[in-house]
Order: sequence, then C-alpha cells, then structure tokens
Amino acid sequence: MKRRSHSNSNTSVRARRRRPAPKPARRAGLPPAKQAGQRLTEEHLLYHLIHAVNQAQALPEIYEAAIDAIVQGSACDRASILFFDDSGVMRFKAWRGLSEGYRHAVEGHSPWKADERDPQPVFIEDATQLDPHLRGIVQGEGIQALGFVPITCDTKLLGKFMVYFDAPGRLDARALRLCQTIASQVAFAVQRRRGQEQLELLVRERTTKLREMIGELQHVSYAITHDMRAPLRAMNAFATLIHDEVSATGQASAQLLDACRRMVTSAARLDRLIQDSLNYTRSVLQEVPLRAVDLSKLVPSLIETYPNLHADKARIQIDSQLPSVLGDESLLTQCFSNLLGNAVKFVPRGTHPHIVIRSQPVNDNVRISVQDNGIGIPPEAQPRLFGMFQRLTDGYEGTGIGLAIVRKVVERMGGMVGAESEPGKGSRFWVMLRTAEGSRDT
Repeated sequence: MKRRSHSNSNTSVRARRRRPAPKPARRAGLPPAKQAGQRLTEEHLLYHLIHAVNQAQALPEIYEAAIDAIVQGSACDRASILFFDDSGVMRFKAWRGLSEGYRHAVEGHSPWKADERDPQPVFIEDATQLDPHLRGIVQGEGIQALGFVPITCDTKLLGKFMVYFDAPGRLDARALRLCQTIASQVAFAVQRRRGQEQLELLVRERTTKLREMIGELQHVSYAITHDMRAPLRAMNAFATLIHDEVSATGQASAQLLDACRRMVTSAARLDRLIQDSLNYTRSVLQEVPLRAVDLSKLVPSLIETYPNLHADKARIQIDSQLPSVLGDESLLTQCFSNLLGNAVKFVPRGTHPHIVIRSQPVNDNVRISVQDNGIGIPPEAQPRLFGMFQRLTDGYEGTGIGLAIVRKVVERMGGMVGAESEPGKGSRFWVMLRTAEGSRDT
C-alpha cells in the first residue's frame, strides 16, 4: 500500500484470533519474484478465510473470520464489519481497536442508501475532508483515514467493511481488489448461514407443531379405542348371556344359537382389530430410544409367556445363539410375537406347527429368520404381505394388521424385513437389525 508512514496503534481483540497469514506487501514496482510471493500470500489469506467460514457454526464466527482477513489483507490499523438489521440500520457485528463510544456515535452511518444497487467503495484519504460533526468523532478516535467497502450479494447491499488508518493515506488498487474479494466471500457465507438458520428455525417450528399434532392424534386414538371397545364388550357379554340362557331351556332353535355364537365371534374379531390398530398407531407414533436387547433372553421368555407358543401347541426350535441387537424391547416383543403367532397359525389342518429360529451375522447387522412348515404364500400375494389389512387367505382368523406392525416396528429400529415362501412348502420371514456390540444407546 502506497501511503505515508505512520505508527501502528495497539488494537484490542474481542474474540480469539485465528492464526494470521503474513500481511501482503503494498509497494509499487515490486520485482516479479516478490509480486509472485505477494499473490501467494493473498491466496493463502483467502484460503484461510474460506476454510474458516465453511467451518463456522454461527454468524458471529463468520464475522470474526472476516475481520481477521480484512485486517491482514489491507494492512489497516483497525477495522469493523457492519450489517443491516431488520429495521434497515447498519449495526456493528465485529471490530478491532474501536472504542464503545465511537461505535455508538457512528452506528447507522453509511455512504450509500439502503436500497442502492451495486454500491462502490468509498475512501477518505484525510479525515479533515469529513463534515465537521463526523470529523470530530473520527479524529477523536485517532483515525486519520478510512475506507468503506460494500458487502453485496447480487448487487444488493447487505453491509460494509470499514478500514481505518492512524495517518492519512489510501489503499492501492491491489489491496482494494483483495478487500472486495473478501467482501464477496463473506457476503456469500453470511447469506448461506442466514438461510440455514431460517431453515433450522422453520424445522424447529414445524417439529413442535408436528409433536403437538401427534400428541392430539394419540389422545384421540386412545379415546376412540376405549369408546369403541366398551360397547363391544357389552355386546359380547349380552350375546353370551342370551346364548347360555336359551341353551339351558333346551327349547332354543339351532338358528338362534348360531346367531348368538356369530355375535360373540364378530364382537371378539372387531375387538382384536381395534387392539391391533392401536398397536400399529403406537408403533408409528411412540418415541423409540434404542438400547441393547438380548434376544437369547427375550425370545424364550416370549415363547413361555404366550399359550399358543407352548410345546403342546407347536414345536419351536432355536437353532443358534441369538445375539443382542440395538432395539426397543416392547417393539421387538411385538415383532416376534406376530411372526411366531403367524407361523403357528397358518399351517395345514391337522399339521403340528414346527418353527425354526436362526440368526446369521451380516456385517454389523444380524439377520433373524423364522421358518415354518405352514401353507406358504402364493408369489402374486407376496408384494402385499406387509401392507395394512391384507388377509391373504381365507379360513384362518386374523385382522390383516400383524405383518404391517412387524414392518413398522422394524423400520422404527432402523432395520429391514422380508419373506421367502412357496405354496405348500412353508415360509421364512426375516428381520435385519443392528447388532448391539460396540453401539451406544441412541
């Protein structure tokens, strides 16, 4: 920079200073080797700036990186960065070597109008050129020359850099171009970060509304379930009472007894459908913190708990040591109770169910399969297996929701589910889950 010699003042630093790159030389007529060195220094400075703003997690970090770059790039004694606030006033965002009184006195001042398009830099080589009011404030701070470098995006004015010198002088063309490049990089980084912050705010707001909506849906679903099940239980009880009383007289017609039986059966089926729908809703809406769950304990306990899985009803064989997986115990219980329940249920008449449970490691996951000797599933029906209300065969009780629950709970735990089957040769259902080894609770 070509300017009169002057002494540098000690500047206070508001925030942690980044490792400075060497200040570029400002002498005219430098030899080619020194010019090349100067260009390398400037590129090094820009690299540090771009890296810093890309790593920044908030706008203040970008402002501080920008101030460091402008001080090093212009060889000024002091500097500041200002941006328009929502009311259209230029506000200080970061500075070096400026007193609070000075900042308060000049905040809001700008050589350009807020709506000015494509503003150009302004430089005051000698503070005596300022109007008397500003001259007194500037010189009172010990500033003898100052420059305004606009920060723009698509020619729209966002803010400005201020560079200050303790003696009259000005920036040379190279230093000015470097300052404008820095301003361009900072404008882009600030706009990007503002966009990210607006998006994050929008996501937070929508997440809050979504949680409120989910809470309302849970409340409504539980209320509806309770209100629907109460009259069903009454219908079941009354139909059973009528059936028992008319049976005791010995005069009831077969048609009346069959009608009572159908009422009891239909009420019980609808009650199961409501329960399964509620279980599906819970699997979709409830929060799922994942923890290590030992399947070698959970599955045998589940078999012991459910009467339809006892040894007199089915032969269930666990072929390999079941591992611990990353999941939720209640969701895993829903998953395997449905898979084992279906395996026991869907067998040819007169066939004793035989189920084999196996585990197979797959990278950081484990594949748990449940193989049966059931009726099998036709190929054309298999794409609909895990859909809601999909009853793929007649003659067997069911609501058509069980496998939909399996799919949903496995997906909530970050896993996958699938099936392989042939009519008359049984089916093998499998779930892929993450192993718990080396995993932290999430």
